[in-house]
Amino acid sequence: MKPSSKYWLFIFAIALAIFLVIGFSFVASWMSLDPPDREFFETLVVKLAVFTVFDALVIFLIVGGMVSLLFRLYIIPILQLSEETQLMSSINAGHRIAPRGASEVQQLINRINDYAESFETMQTSVDAKINDSQSALDAERNRLAALMSELPSGVLVCNTDGQILLYNPQAQKLLTRSAEADHKKNPIGLGRSIFALIERNPILHGLDVLQQSLKAGKQQPVTSFMLPFGTQYLRFNMAPVCEVAENQCNMTGFVLTIEDIAPAIESGNRLEGWLQGLIDDLEASLSRIRSSISAILSEPTMEPPRLAAHRQTIDRESYGLQKRLTRTREEAARNIHTISHQEEVLGQHLLHVLSKHLEDRFGIRCNTTLQQDGWIKLDSYTTVQGIAFLAGRLKKRANIEEVDLSLARSGDHLLLMMSWEQDTVRTEDVDSWQRTALVTDTYQHTFSFRDFIARNKGGLRLNKVSDGTCNGIVISLPLNQSEEEYIGSSEFEERPVFYEFDLFESRTLKYLGAMPLRSLTYVPFDLETTGLDPTGGDEMIQLGAIRVVNCKLQHNETMDQLIDPQRDLPAIASEITGITEEMLIGQPKFGDVLPEFKQFAEHAVLVAHNAAFDMRFLQLKEIETHCRFDNPVLDTLLLSTVVHPNQSDHTLDGIAGRMNIPVVGRHTALGDAIVTAEILIRLIPLLEARGIKTLGEAIKASATSKFANKSF
Repeated sequence: MKPSSKYWLFIFAIALAIFLVIGFSFVASWMSLDPPDREFFETLVVKLAVFTVFDALVIFLIVGGMVSLLFRLYIIPILQLSEETQLMSSINAGHRIAPRGASEVQQLINRINDYAESFETMQTSVDAKINDSQSALDAERNRLAALMSELPSGVLVCNTDGQILLYNPQAQKLLTRSAEADHKKNPIGLGRSIFALIERNPILHGLDVLQQSLKAGKQQPVTSFMLPFGTQYLRFNMAPVCEVAENQCNMTGFVLTIEDIAPAIESGNRLEGWLQGLIDDLEASLSRIRSSISAILSEPTMEPPRLAAHRQTIDRESYGLQKRLTRTREEAARNIHTISHQEEVLGQHLLHVLSKHLEDRFGIRCNTTLQQDGWIKLDSYTTVQGIAFLAGRLKKRANIEEVDLSLARSGDHLLLMMSWEQDTVRTEDVDSWQRTALVTDTYQHTFSFRDFIARNKGGLRLNKVSDGTCNGIVISLPLNQSEEEYIGSSEFEERPVFYEFDLFESRTLKYLGAMPLRSLTYVPFDLETTGLDPTGGDEMIQLGAIRVVNCKLQHNETMDQLIDPQRDLPAIASEITGITEEMLIGQPKFGDVLPEFKQFAEHAVLVAHNAAFDMRFLQLKEIETHCRFDNPVLDTLLLSTVVHPNQSDHTLDGIAGRMNIPVVGRHTALGDAIVTAEILIRLIPLLEARGIKTLGEAIKASATSKFANKSF
């Protein structure tokens, strides 16, 4: 019960007791009198009643005043003393209690402040020793961070719910580098979901494959898959992170290594260009050499000048071929590709990569049809390069400008079909393509594309028509053995909302209220507006936010955006925020900013100071922006009244002052958001001390605040 409630209850009880005692005295006196005395008493009762009520009121005022003094000088100061003592012992050892109340209470405050001085000195000494002990661990972490940053491949570590626990700069670069994506559109950061960056199904399929491999007793299982990503083609290698308990290996997360195979494709294109040029030069040079040789053989008595000319032609062309072969050998050495990678590829992804490659490389229009899909395991790079080599030959020799690409199933095989309308393609040209050595394995043995398909337990046939021509090819590839096992395993069906960086623990939405406050991901935010009336036409002019993961501010994950309010900016708003109308010209409108903020706050608890005000602005824009913020919300104003119900100042500045939080950038959206984040972090141990340890308990406690019904 609040102290104010206790006070008025106590006052009411005193008043009731006084009037009950007086009333009981009157009744008892009346009952003890004889009839004649009662008649006499009745003549006096009216006169006596006035004095009796007056005496009761005087007694009530005297006792009430003494109770008020008791509350003001003792009870309220002691309650405040308790709150501020807890503040000093838990989060702000430098805080000191201002003297207040009666002299006895002031003496107690002085003794507590003396104790706080000693406690602060002791804590400083302990912190110094902890810092010394931590330095070795920090050095190891720094070495690990340096190693991670120098790795040539991108590395991501996630729990089984897909929450990102660790990533290196290469992963950030690969997963944000595309024509339409940047750090805002395609965010990567601690606590975010991998499924916001990468398609869901390949990850889930990989998890199922790894789980099955672990159950089968396979040591260090690894699976791979390839995905088109913007202008890149990324190959992902996926390995489990396990913990061993009771001789069982339980997967608690996974590691993804990422490499961009687009450079390999470009390298293959260069090599292909050299080889095609070499073939053209060979044909032309050999034709000229053969012509000269034939002329010499047909005329044994050829005149010396003509004979010398033919010999010079043979020498010149042979020398040119020698130089061309030398340069081609050098180019091949730089761009040679060895068949050493196999990854699991979804048929539609291979179809997408192939069609894009043919259009970009040769300008061949591709009509794609997906009849049925499935997972196959092969070297996708070599597959694309082999088919592209055929397409290039078709373009050059038969002027094929358009092809149809389709996927279908036939039993336990996936059929990749490429067809064209013209019937001018000779079967022998396609046969020659099948037999041409295109691929080099790890032992530097060359073999044809047909051999490559055969090594992958597939087949290749031509769609032959009459007169020795064909109008298509069909490549048959076996479905991956684990493909049938994946039908959307329920084990990984629900996606995460939370994670803990130190523990690989899976958490789902239905357990949200039971999650410890320390384990949640938060997005403290603040809005600067044209005024204080969201329903009366005031608009947002700035939004600032910062992510808090594992009770640590992520200063590299912030949002600070000015917003065009599409109305005049009042002078008072400009004076408070420092934002001028000129600064808002050309800034994005709220319809562009709010969807970006929604993605920034995905899978996080929103936090604001006086959240009812900020959330009202967001709610009023839901219909217009089609952007609904259904995140859980915590309010530092309400939480402050929960942990410090006897403090009078619950403003952002007042709380920050009590908690020794420096206030920088006040009345700027990001500055206030950072202060709110710092306050939240310091409120969590105070809430825990009151037995409020989960999100559900914090929301329930907030509802008891005297500010809980505040609305805008």
